Amino acid sequence: MGSQDTKGAKLEEIQKKVLETINKHNLIEPGEAVLVGVSGGPDSVCLLHVLHSLHASCLLGTSEIVAIHVNHMLRGNESDMDEQYVKNLCGEMGIELFTTHLNTREISANSGISIEEAARSGRYARFTLFAEKVGNCKIAVAHNKNDQAETVIMNIMRGTGMEGLKGMEYKRGRIIRPMLDIRRSEIEEYCEIAGLKPRIDSTNLQGIYTRNKVRLELIPYVRENFDVDIVESVTRMAGLARDDCSFLGMVAEEKYRECVNREYISGRDPGQDTGKDPNLCPGHCAGQYPGHYEDRDSGQHPGEAEGFAASMVELDVEKIAKCHGAIRKRIVRKAIERVKGDLNAIESIHVEKIIDLCINGRTGSTIHLPRNVRAAKSYGVLKIYVPGEPNGSCNRSCNGSGNGWGDGSLDRFSNVPCDESRNKPPGKVLHFNEKVKIPGITHMEMLGAYLKAEVIKREEFDTGVFRSLSHNSLVQFFDYDKLEDGINIRGREEGDVFFPYKCKGTKKLKDFFIDIKIPRETRSRVPLVAKGKDIVWVVGYKISDKYKVTGSTRNVLRLEFVRLQ
Repeated sequence: MGSQDTKGAKLEEIQKKVLETINKHNLIEPGEAVLVGVSGGPDSVCLLHVLHSLHASCLLGTSEIVAIHVNHMLRGNESDMDEQYVKNLCGEMGIELFTTHLNTREISANSGISIEEAARSGRYARFTLFAEKVGNCKIAVAHNKNDQAETVIMNIMRGTGMEGLKGMEYKRGRIIRPMLDIRRSEIEEYCEIAGLKPRIDSTNLQGIYTRNKVRLELIPYVRENFDVDIVESVTRMAGLARDDCSFLGMVAEEKYRECVNREYISGRDPGQDTGKDPNLCPGHCAGQYPGHYEDRDSGQHPGEAEGFAASMVELDVEKIAKCHGAIRKRIVRKAIERVKGDLNAIESIHVEKIIDLCINGRTGSTIHLPRNVRAAKSYGVLKIYVPGEPNGSCNRSCNGSGNGWGDGSLDRFSNVPCDESRNKPPGKVLHFNEKVKIPGITHMEMLGAYLKAEVIKREEFDTGVFRSLSHNSLVQFFDYDKLEDGINIRGREEGDVFFPYKCKGTKKLKDFFIDIKIPRETRSRVPLVAKGKDIVWVVGYKISDKYKVTGSTRNVLRLEFVRLQ
């Protein structure tokens, strides 16, 4: 066999290995396009050439191969030369190319993240943007077997759990990695045989970054001093970890559904896959610290998960406590991924802090985590959420029973509407006080609701309707003659007292809230119908025994609390 035949066979061998990976892991569906991220370096140039060759041979079933180059503007003329090289390469191969510039330093400075993080997050954001332009497509990136080993080793050094041991996924959302089974040495050989002459990023040869030190110093040291193929060993371990994680993930998914009381996800479909990769797209992480407790009597409390949350998952503490430790961790990770869209910057220590809060923490405690994720414990539930903007949209995708007002749930007033009241810090008293029009409608713009009042003569009163009402109905009836001097609807005030229906006597309103386990931060948002300091109706919870309809009642006051949609 001649030299050219040998070289051709080598190219075909690597192309075949990539194709086997694609088929084994179902990376590309028939008829899909593939958008290839091309930096100009050996890995991405090799990937582009391999996919182009397989596409030309009709072995992929792809509709087209398209390339994208992101100029990060970090290396001056070198960056521009990389861009020009990719343009020339794609022109020679007849491949459509998208080019885009990213002011990485400016992004880093404005967002408070490292340049490396800004480059990664910005790059993947551009990939996703241009993938939308292409249409039905996958985004192919050029990570190889050595990259996988380096990633796992770095995860181990950070103290990773099982999820970190499995390394990068072959496929996550739109992102695919067809070359995870190809060694770097094979890639370099492929480029040389194919005459591709890729660009070399000089910073990759400098041991100034952790990954470069692992690549240039640690792995060669282990290979030379212990006679171990550490790349092969680590990637084999990663494969075993992936299998175990897959099984545990299925168990955890089932348990997650059992533990979730409710969830709402703002701004995206709850089941939507963002296509982001937690290994590579850290996003905006405002301080990666393990988390700290907030256990105090004022300020922000878990209630912001209700009144101000952009997204939230509420879990049953008792059910989580009964789960195996490995499953608990996966339930928590799943909840974070639901509210945030990914697990970027979330490490094992953060998950452990949340579990400790869940099992051992006090009601009212809150943990702050990276990227504005928070966890709060409140009366038998664990809330994992991302606080929303005070004037942000209140559009949510709701699941579960606690979905608003008028359903009899104890937290019906925790979801403050999109209006003036959202400018108030959660946990603070909302100062609203309106004289109730009888008969008539009393508007409460601050609550985004109104109270409808009408007086009914006893002989016209339908006792059947009255008896069918539950205590927490938003329609209630009262003895009007005891209230004809006037009533107000307002928020709680110091000195409020309440004689709950069918109870033995008067108690402080605060004690009533504690008895029925209304979270502290929600109490200020519960409307009260009051006669001076005497509470007539804790709206949505219970009426006062003092003002109930009795056999001697002559006129009945019907009150209906209505939330504006």
